[in-house]
Amino acid sequence: MKKQDINKYIKGLNYDARSLLSTISEDHPETLPGKSKTTTNSVIICTNKKRDISNNIDEISLLSPSNGIVFPGAIVRANRSLAEGKPQAVAINRAAVKILINLPGMDDSSVVIENPTFSNVVQGVDKLVRNWIEHILPQGYDHSALVTSKITKAYSDSQLSLDLGFNASWADNSIKSQFKFEKTANKSTTIAMFKQVFYTVAIDPISTPADAFDEEVSLEDIKSEFDDTNPPAYVESVDYGRMIMVRMDTESSATKTDLEATLKYATKGGLNISSEDRSKYESLAKSSSFSITIIGGGAKISSKVIYGGDFDEVRKILENGIQLNKDNPGLPIAYKVNFLKDHQLATMPVTASYVETECIEHPSGYIELAQYGWYVGKWEVEWDEHNEKGEIIPQSFSSGEVTSPYKKIVILPGDAHNVRIKAFSATGLFWDPWREAINKVENGPTNYTYEISGTSLEPTSTVIKNS
Repeated sequence: MKKQDINKYIKGLNYDARSLLSTISEDHPETLPGKSKTTTNSVIICTNKKRDISNNIDEISLLSPSNGIVFPGAIVRANRSLAEGKPQAVAINRAAVKILINLPGMDDSSVVIENPTFSNVVQGVDKLVRNWIEHILPQGYDHSALVTSKITKAYSDSQLSLDLGFNASWADNSIKSQFKFEKTANKSTTIAMFKQVFYTVAIDPISTPADAFDEEVSLEDIKSEFDDTNPPAYVESVDYGRMIMVRMDTESSATKTDLEATLKYATKGGLNISSEDRSKYESLAKSSSFSITIIGGGAKISSKVIYGGDFDEVRKILENGIQLNKDNPGLPIAYKVNFLKDHQLATMPVTASYVETECIEHPSGYIELAQYGWYVGKWEVEWDEHNEKGEIIPQSFSSGEVTSPYKKIVILPGDAHNVRIKAFSATGLFWDPWREAINKVENGPTNYTYEISGTSLEPTSTVIKNS
């Protein structure tokens, strides 16, 4: 009768699973000026676009200590605290639980935990892993981690974490520090997250909600812990292994595509890319520093900084420790939670807004004006460029009346476009005082020489590509 009452109560709880676990990030979107100059007089043009991002996360990464709350079979409340990576323990005795491990070659890959407290379950998992390392591994079972990875350029804390598959609120201070970055026109931060799973420990399915609890647990005990806003859930499985975060800070403006491709090249290598792309990525990497943080594996948290595009060192860290052994046993790195009512997988909808800023550096250039015809001439150069707000501003240069020989270099900013170059010769004719000698339109600074010569009535022009 006691079990029937508990089953009826839990199955009768009325809640919206998505609403219970949804969170909204409180980022404050930051924009950069539309235009800025560098010390080399290049121009950096930034475009700012407001973006919305959402992610339905069904696995919680362990980026902060769980203090003995997270283990296979643990009972937790499915509420906002769980969505924020701070699961709440429940002080109710559990029924025995059977845990299973997915390591190869084991005849007996499970163990029953009669009193499934944190310490007892940890001992059960350790027993299974130790048995595999001592008796199965020597038989030639080479078990490398299952590796998944995600790479993204950082625009905001929330966008960064959601692109990498977790909620920023899950991380403790030592990890959060890796998500802090300076948003400037000529600096970029790109992060890769590698998840290396050595093994997963799951529990046997629970037949009915009441079967999760000890027989002495009463309906009043259940009501004191759970209600419509705090329904019961359980940790269905835990991944053990390590997570590696590679942060690339680049002293250069570059596109999202190039930065993410550079970090992918630096961490994975062996990519089928052109020599031109390889040269570009290596150049970007050499102006970058790499900060590597390892969570799990043989150590809880360790870190290292590498400068100047040392790809071999970066890849060595990723590849070393990828195999399970007694010195590299793996730690809990992620877990999945099911609702006890219906075994529905708990997914956590997270939404955020951010400003996507793309900055491209345009080297400054010039056009050279040269006049050799034996006549009075005049030059007009007009172009468009952007101000700091990103608005198009017309600019111009006028020589006034000049005599040959005449030379003038007109410096143009890197973002100059729609460059119109005109020159005229003075004819001395009342009805046609100025005759067009040259009329060119260029997309931007060309570093060419535009030369006019000939006579006042028959001027000629030449465009010279300077080496």
